[in-house]
Amino acid sequence: LGEPELLILDEPINGLDPLGVVEVRNILTKLCEERHMTILISSHNLPELYHVATDYIIIHHGVIKKSITLAELEESCKHHILIGCDKPEKLVSILEMQLGTTNYKVMPDKTVKLYDYLDDKELVARAISDNGIVITNYSIQGDTLENYFISVIGGDRNV
Repeated sequence: LGEPELLILDEPINGLDPLGVVEVRNILTKLCEERHMTILISSHNLPELYHVATDYIIIHHGVIKKSITLAELEESCKHHILIGCDKPEKLVSILEMQLGTTNYKVMPDKTVKLYDYLDDKELVARAISDNGIVITNYSIQGDTLENYFISVIGGDRNV
């Protein structure tokens, strides 16, 4: 093999037992760190990729849908309070004006992912209900790699 700068692998851990998976993972990490080798891995095993990859390219039907770093992926999958209500615009105003946060994201279905106040859920719920908003969904969630992948390729309709 020599000393390639780029190593391309297709499903390198497919069919391996857990010890084999760890061994391959350690070898790949060592090649990357010690030999400064770039390793391109094609795989459907998202949790395993999370252990070794620093950058991700999500391809669906031959089209690159997303290129993302590990840090960006972790940010996208972090835990949050998912809030559904009858007045999402008013909810956003309450988050900003009363709770002093802009660390949220309004989703296409008008639910809101709030990344603050995970340890004080009751305060948020009280602020919302005290302002006459009907809460239809209120749960702690964290996107998994699988959910993130599905959302990038276009949701459950493509599964």
